[in-house]
Amino acid sequence: MAPIAISLLIDDSGSMSSSIPGQFVTKEDAAYDASVVLIEAFRCLPQVSLEVLKHSSCGDLNEECLVIECFEDTNQEAFRIAESLGQCNYDHVAIETSANRLLQRQGPATRRILLVLSDGAPSGLDYDGPPAVQATREVVDAFRHDHHLQIIGVAIDDAAAEEIYGMDWTIKFHDMSLLVQSLSNLFIRILGE
Repeated sequence: MAPIAISLLIDDSGSMSSSIPGQFVTKEDAAYDASVVLIEAFRCLPQVSLEVLKHSSCGDLNEECLVIECFEDTNQEAFRIAESLGQCNYDHVAIETSANRLLQRQGPATRRILLVLSDGAPSGLDYDGPPAVQATREVVDAFRHDHHLQIIGVAIDDAAAEEIYGMDWTIKFHDMSLLVQSLSNLFIRILGE
């Protein structure tokens, strides 16, 4: 199998602290569980280079995007994934930052994949609703077209993930009992292409 570089970008905004409807788990906990499963699965494969990032906001009014590295092949400890930032989420900026990092990563990867684990609800200072979804969709489309990145939305309690990533590029799970099945399908999709 050809080398694959994967970045997992986790939404760590305030909306992720709410519960998944009908479940006794928060979206943040679901994202943490999903990220642990993905990390454990991918880091066992020598042909996969993995990086995990989280994003939220910073600044006096939470008007700036903050992306932090939680895990990378050379740093095998994933302890920072459990730390919560919990503010706004400027998804288009976080995706742009993560995609640029992915493009700059060294190595022989023939495929570069950005997995975005989110509730699909970009929100921030003067940044919400359809304009925020559109800005995010434009960044996703640009990186797919201009750089041939595969960008896949892993939607937890999906708000607008299909609008952002497209139906064929969105994997949804709303039921924690289906987490392993959903992630197995994602794993198979990535390794099978």
